[in-house]
Amino acid sequence: MRVFVPVGTYRIMEDKRVCLHAGPAGAGVILGALNKETRFSALAFFLFPRKNQAISVEDNIIFSGEELLEYFWDELKEKDEDLKGLTWVLAGASKFKTGLNDFKLMEENVGLARNFLTKRVGIENFYEFIFKPTFVLVELDSSANTIRILYNGGMLCL
Repeated sequence: MRVFVPVGTYRIMEDKRVCLHAGPAGAGVILGALNKETRFSALAFFLFPRKNQAISVEDNIIFSGEELLEYFWDELKEKDEDLKGLTWVLAGASKFKTGLNDFKLMEENVGLARNFLTKRVGIENFYEFIFKPTFVLVELDSSANTIRILYNGGMLCL
């Protein structure tokens, strides 16, 4: 299955690697594609980016939906920031749409996100989020539990 995933920006590094500067939208959409019981070996744009952090498409990391939320929560606590970044991620997941009629946001993930916020801060507020107009075409293979970015010569294959 191929879906469009909004991310922040991408650039070509000096060594010709294509790197993504992931944003909350990209992480939210990936979270929306994850079932909380399923583990995907996925590209590292799962990670909430630190300032000026570039994430290579060659980097791999494994997260479950619950672990992804825990990571964001720890990042925000460490930076002593409010919940806006985390709720952007969750809003991105809750608004996940691919344009494909046969694939919708899994309800388990919406429940997971709401339960997580309720457990941590006692609220269920989700900030409205508008995706940035930058998209990457990714291929999700649930049988192999992988997500692969499709690109050609540094240009995104849309």
